[in-house]
Amino acid sequence: MKQNVSTNKEQNSTNKVRRGGWVIAIMIALAVLIFMTVVALVIMNRQMNRLAERPGENAAPLARHYAFIAKNPSDAIFRSIFEGAKEEGSETGTIVEWFGEEREPDITEENLVEMAIAAKVDGIILEGRAGEHLATMIEKARHAGIPTVTVYRDCYGSARQSYVGVASYSYGREYARQIIRFAGKATHSALLFLDSNGDDSEQNIVCNGIRNTLSNEGNHLRIELETVKVNTDSTFSAEEDIKRTLLAIDKLPDIIICMDPVTTDCMYRAAVEYNLLDRISLLGFYTEKSTLEAIEKGNMQATVTVDFHKMGRTAVDALNEYDETAFISDMYTQEAETVNRSNLREYREQ
Repeated sequence: MKQNVSTNKEQNSTNKVRRGGWVIAIMIALAVLIFMTVVALVIMNRQMNRLAERPGENAAPLARHYAFIAKNPSDAIFRSIFEGAKEEGSETGTIVEWFGEEREPDITEENLVEMAIAAKVDGIILEGRAGEHLATMIEKARHAGIPTVTVYRDCYGSARQSYVGVASYSYGREYARQIIRFAGKATHSALLFLDSNGDDSEQNIVCNGIRNTLSNEGNHLRIELETVKVNTDSTFSAEEDIKRTLLAIDKLPDIIICMDPVTTDCMYRAAVEYNLLDRISLLGFYTEKSTLEAIEKGNMQATVTVDFHKMGRTAVDALNEYDETAFISDMYTQEAETVNRSNLREYREQ
């Protein structure tokens, strides 16, 4: 009897110890879980604060949202403009979003402006062009209190707040100076390929820049300048127009000037295909890899370009200025620059 009582006491004691151990284990587990939850909340809070702050010492919450809209998301020029705009935005507390970056082909820039208005963005950076439809959408954005800045090309007569682009005359001046640089006594004619999608008034300014510079700085030359329009809607259409022109003319020009990247690439390939590299001098536009390689090989004399990355930064800076002061300059222009064999290495190292 005494033995049974002793045994029961021992079992009860053991059970109490076990229950105590479980209670302690559960309490420890709960404490660890609470600690981990607190740590996770602290980390999450810090990450959210970082996302809401601009880089630098004096962080400030993001306050602006700009829509970036361009016709062709794969266009190297507009990729560069967008990267510049995005970089400036990250430094000034502004989100720059490419609206329609992966859009369906039937969605137009006008549709995207409508979407930007519906999204109530703080500003729009837009590839400009002539046309009533786009001008109407810019007017609609203005009525909604959303300022628009056109880049690269302008939309004349629209309600845009500012245009950020290139001084067209400087394009012509740079082309003419390259003509003067390598032209000889046997150089008599130049053919300028115009972009059928470009603005006629701007392209006329380029032509005037070429003619005036040749007259003022190269008056010892007698060069006749002719122009032909190229359909740049696609590579195929540009190739067809260029080949048709080359086959139709009685005599090849001494110099061919291309004013857009598509025409430059297509003309260079046509020159290779028809064995024209030794018979003509080529002046291109922009600094695609193939263009720089052609210059390096001596197959293209030069190319004219501009700092498109800076153009994007300027567009964001202009909208920021308007947001902060309600004032903005009507136009911000950059000067064109030339890349040839003499400064190719320096350009690549920039």
